[in-house]
Amino acid sequence: MVRKALDNMYEVTEGLPLAIVVLAGLLRTKNIADWSKVFEQLKSSDEPKRVKRILALSFDDLPSRLKSCFLYFAGMPENLIFNAKRIVRLWAAEGFLKAKMGKTMEDVGETYLKELISRGLLQVVEKDLKGV
Repeated sequence: MVRKALDNMYEVTEGLPLAIVVLAGLLRTKNIADWSKVFEQLKSSDEPKRVKRILALSFDDLPSRLKSCFLYFAGMPENLIFNAKRIVRLWAAEGFLKAKMGKTMEDVGETYLKELISRGLLQVVEKDLKGV
């Protein structure tokens, strides 16, 4: 099972590091039984560039609460290093975050940020003592 998954991953990513990281982030959110559906969907794509399809599928798979937070980066220059606390405050100011039972907006924002990182959609350059 693992060998087949690795073969499928290599086939759909064509060995490209970005595609591998993003696909791994997507698969991380799925049950192993659902992996074959993801691979079939990517293989059936007529699109010549599968990396683009992997990125689109990863975005489509995001919960709605994370989509606006992720899209916030679309208006930013590429390869810019952001301070996590500042991003969370900006998300809160935009109304993307809502306090939940026992959690502040900052706590919720940190959780969203960690989820985007774990999906391979954001890259960590440096962590603070809290791991953010």
